[in-house]
Amino acid sequence: AKGSFVGLTAYHGKEHMLRAVYEGVVFSHYTHVRKLLLNREKPKAVQLSGGAANSDVWVQIFADVLQIPVEVMEDKEWGLQLQLELRLEYTKIMERRSKEQYE
Repeated sequence: AKGSFVGLTAYHGKEHMLRAVYEGVVFSHYTHVRKLLLNREKPKAVQLSGGAANSDVWVQIFADVLQIPVEVMEDKEWGLQLQLELRLEYTKIMERRSKEQYE
């Protein structure tokens, strides 16, 4: 896969490109969060762990994009477990939808 930055000028530096990458990652997560929220109420807060939880910038971007307060977990190594739990929940939802279509 290839990627590119469009619209860069002499004004833009590495920090702008890095911020764009951060935002791209967060919007990718947002796509999945939106799907999960189709079948449940919007939570009062989300918990962030893993590498991104070590960065105030990442935490703020997540909060801005999700429009949900972000809580940084004390044990920041829960990222993989949380991802697995979300994937399992999403799988259950999709299986339920599939069964409902054929009933």
